[in-house]
Amino acid sequence: MDLTITYPTFLKNLKFWSFHTLINSIPSIFIATMHDWNRPESFIAMALGIIIFALMLTYFMSMKDINTYCTTGIMARALRAGTYLRFILFIIAIPGFISFAIFFYAGNEALAQFASFTGLLWAPDFVIGIVSHSFYGELRSILPFRGIHGFFPTIVLTILQGIFLMTMLFAAGLLLAALGLGKENSKRRFLPKTA
Repeated sequence: MDLTITYPTFLKNLKFWSFHTLINSIPSIFIATMHDWNRPESFIAMALGIIIFALMLTYFMSMKDINTYCTTGIMARALRAGTYLRFILFIIAIPGFISFAIFFYAGNEALAQFASFTGLLWAPDFVIGIVSHSFYGELRSILPFRGIHGFFPTIVLTILQGIFLMTMLFAAGLLLAALGLGKENSKRRFLPKTA
């Protein structure tokens, strides 16, 4: 199995997955903000976790054989369908993002209204947050730090959330691909080409 990485493939994947990792993380950041991760160090830790996860995902997806496997056939269709679905949900929630900006001026009431507006769209993020929290609870006995809201636990939780969200995105993509969605547009490739 060839797991070497080429620089052009890595750069293409970095652009693609950085954008989609950011989009995927926004709902989770808002949900975390409602559950005591609302201090400046929490935002810094979440940002660092997102960056680390995006780099890990990019590195993994850039390995030659994995990249070839993920950019052809059903895998490519599943990833396209999953990322399209996630992006559509993001677009639908944009009015909520605008109202969330008011949170910094209007307080927790505006945040609660925002959560009720996007609640159905972001129910999977909430459920995955619970799963990540539980999984982290199981890992705490082997991790060198304690607590849940600290800087390093927040980074670990963010990375776990990214892994579970990516798994959910892929599972949804497989279902949509089986229904015939996620076909490649011949004029423009959605996923980066193999190098």
